[in-house]
Amino acid sequence: MREPTKQTTFGDNDKRAMFEPGIYNAHINKLDSKEFDDGNEVFNLTFKLAPDGLKDIEIPFQTFSEGVITPVLDEDGEIRMIDASRFAGREFQLPNGAWFYESTRYDWQTNEGYANVCNAIGVDFPEKKVKGVMVRVLSKIDGEDVIGKPVKVKVGLSKWKNKSTGDSGVKLAILEVLPWPEGEALSFEEAGEADPF
Repeated sequence: MREPTKQTTFGDNDKRAMFEPGIYNAHINKLDSKEFDDGNEVFNLTFKLAPDGLKDIEIPFQTFSEGVITPVLDEDGEIRMIDASRFAGREFQLPNGAWFYESTRYDWQTNEGYANVCNAIGVDFPEKKVKGVMVRVLSKIDGEDVIGKPVKVKVGLSKWKNKSTGDSGVKLAILEVLPWPEGEALSFEEAGEADPF
């Protein structure tokens, strides 16, 4: 065996902890979009968990291996609690993106989800009166409108299904985007900084 350059250990504290669904501080660090012939466009935003506040979130220390959830116990046989700081930098997306509908064929095609996400991010749209009601005049967002913006994200389990293979399951995804008024925006460079691995 070869000796490493520094002593490296592995114990219960080093096991990979299972992520705990909840509400976390985050910054938007990526935006991809796809526009369709009818003018409709889907915006796929990636949210990176911010280190701010993670030390204050206490979660049960559990591991997941081969479909089995195993709690890590302390000396008294109780489930150990850990802070969530180990999840800083973890990325999540909205399960279906944020859809902007320029043309609609079905009653479910509304811009409510897009408007709600943009509102939480702090994107300002001009308002005008239409038929006596004040409405926001929506525009399509670009990277400079959202990259680095602070938000709170509700992360939980989302069902998925592959239409071509029929496979289905659940994954962790963003269920809701909420304002983080006290959060500080990152520069474009800070938000897009590459992970060190």
